[in-house]
Amino acid sequence: MELETLEIAVVMLLLIISAVAIVIRYLRLPYPIALVLTGLAVGSLARSAVPVLRDLPLEEIRLTPEIILLLLLPALLFEATLHIGATALRRTFLPIGLLAVPGVLLNAAIVGALIHWGVGLSWSIALLFGAIVAATDPIAVLAIFKKLHVPAGLELIVEGESLFNDGTGVVLARILQGVVLAGTFSFVDGTINFLIVVGGGLIIGTVTGLMISRITARIDDHLIEITLTTILTYGTFLLAESLHVSGVIAVVTAGLLLGNIGATQGMSPTTRLALLTFWEYVAFLINSIIFLLIGLQIDLTSLADNFLPITIAIAAVLLARAVVVYGLGLLVLPLPQALPLRWLHTLFWSGLRGAVSLAVVLALPFNFPERALLLDLTFGVVLFTLLVQGLTIEPLLRWLGVVGNNAQKQAYILKRAQLLMLRAGSRELERLAAQKMLISPRVYTQLNVAYQESSTQLEAELEEAYQNQALLEAEELRTTREHLLRIERTALQDLQRQELVGSDVAQALAAAVDARLLALQLPTEVPMPNDIPNMQEMEPIDRLGAANPAQADDQVRL
Repeated sequence: MELETLEIAVVMLLLIISAVAIVIRYLRLPYPIALVLTGLAVGSLARSAVPVLRDLPLEEIRLTPEIILLLLLPALLFEATLHIGATALRRTFLPIGLLAVPGVLLNAAIVGALIHWGVGLSWSIALLFGAIVAATDPIAVLAIFKKLHVPAGLELIVEGESLFNDGTGVVLARILQGVVLAGTFSFVDGTINFLIVVGGGLIIGTVTGLMISRITARIDDHLIEITLTTILTYGTFLLAESLHVSGVIAVVTAGLLLGNIGATQGMSPTTRLALLTFWEYVAFLINSIIFLLIGLQIDLTSLADNFLPITIAIAAVLLARAVVVYGLGLLVLPLPQALPLRWLHTLFWSGLRGAVSLAVVLALPFNFPERALLLDLTFGVVLFTLLVQGLTIEPLLRWLGVVGNNAQKQAYILKRAQLLMLRAGSRELERLAAQKMLISPRVYTQLNVAYQESSTQLEAELEEAYQNQALLEAEELRTTREHLLRIERTALQDLQRQELVGSDVAQALAAAVDARLLALQLPTEVPMPNDIPNMQEMEPIDRLGAANPAQADDQVRL
C-alpha cells in the first residue's frame, strides 16, 4: 500500500470512529457494537455496486495477525493491568484462575467434540477451533457494567478472566496448530510444552516489570517514564515471542508488576495521572480500530453460505461456556467467598469473543487444512457474541438485579433537573418583567408565585432525598472536588504562562493538586459478594477512603 493511500485510510478510520463516538451519545447502543455495525454497513456497501464507497481505501487496512498480536494486543493488555490492584486480584484469584486455565481447556475440549460430531471436522482441527474461540473479550460489556454500577468484584472477575485466558487460549491454539501440521500428538510432550510456554512468559514478565519499575523509581519525568512503559509493553512481548514463550502472559505479568509496584512506589502523582491518561487514550483508539475493522472485514455473504456450520459452532460455544461457568462455579460456591448465582448468569452471558480469536485464526498458514471454514466459523461466533450477547447484556443485568441501587439516585437527578428547569424559566420571567411592555404586572405576579411555590417544594424534596441517601452526598462531593481541582490546575497553568510563578513553584503546586486528583480517581477495595453491605445501611464512602465526607475533608483539603 502506498503511503498516501495508507494515510487517507487511517484518517477515514479516525473520522468514522469520531463520528460514531459522537452519535452514540444519543443512542442506547454500546460503542464497540456500534462500530461493528458501522463497519458491517460500510464494508457491505463497499463490496456492492456503490461507486463512492467501492473506491474508498478502507479495504486496504485489514485485520492481520501481525497487526493484532504485535501492535494492538500488547497495548490493550498492558492498559488493562494498570487498573488491577494486587489485593483485589488476590481476593478474586480463585474464580479467575478456574476460568482462565481449566476453564479454557474444558471449553476447548467441549467445543472441539461438538464441532467434530456436528460439522465433521477432524479431531485435531475441531479441538483447534475450540482453542481459537476459548479466549473472551469483554470490552463491549465492561462499559455497560460501569454505567449500571455492577459490583466491582464481578467486573474484576470478568476483566481478569479475559486477561489471563488470552494467554492460555493462544498457547493452547499454537500447540494444537502444531499437532494438526505434524499429524501426531503426545499428551506428555504437549503438557510440558504448555508449562514451559506459560512459565517462561511469567518469568520474562516478572523480570522486565521489576526492572522498569526500578528505573522509573529513579526518574521524575513523565515523558521519559511513559516512554519506558511503552518499551516495557512491546519489548516484553517481542522478547517473550523471540524465546518461544507466551508474550501475552509476559505482558500481563509485567503490567501487573508495574501498576502495583512501579506506579505506586516510584512515580509522582503527576506522572501517574499522565501515564493513566496516555494509556487510556491508546486503549480507546485501539479498541475502536479493532471493532471497526471487524465489521469491515466480515463478509456476510460468505457467512450465509456456511449458516448451518456457524449455527452449530455458536451453539457449541454457548453450551461449553455454560458448562465451564456453572460447572466451575459449583466448585467456588461452597467456599467462603461465594459467587452468587446471579453472578454466574452474568459470567455466562458476558463471555464475548473478539480480537484474540480473530488474530489466532488469521495467523493460520494459507495452506492450512480447512482454513476458510475455520475463518467463517470464527467470524460467525464473534459476530453473534458481539451483536446478540452484547446487545442483550444490559436487559439481562437489569432483570437479574445485578446493578447498583440507583433508583433513589435517579429520582434525585430527576428532581434536580426539574428544579434547574424551573429556575431557568423563572430567570426568563424576570427578564420579561424588566421590559414592562412584554408582560403585565398581573401576569408576572401569577406566574412568579407558581414558580416560587414549585421551586420551594422541589428544594424541600431534594433536601429530604439528599439526607436519606448518604451515598449521593459522597459522590457529589467527590465529583465536585475533582472539578474544582481541575480548575485549580488550569489556573496554575495560566499563572505559569503569564510568568507570575516560576517553574519550580509551579511544579510543586501542580504535584500537590495532582496528588489529590489521583486520590479521587483511585479505585476502592473491591468487595466480594459476602462483603457487600445493604445499600441502605452503608455509610457515605468517599474515594479518598474516609467513612464520611467530613472525614474526607480532613484528609484532603481544597
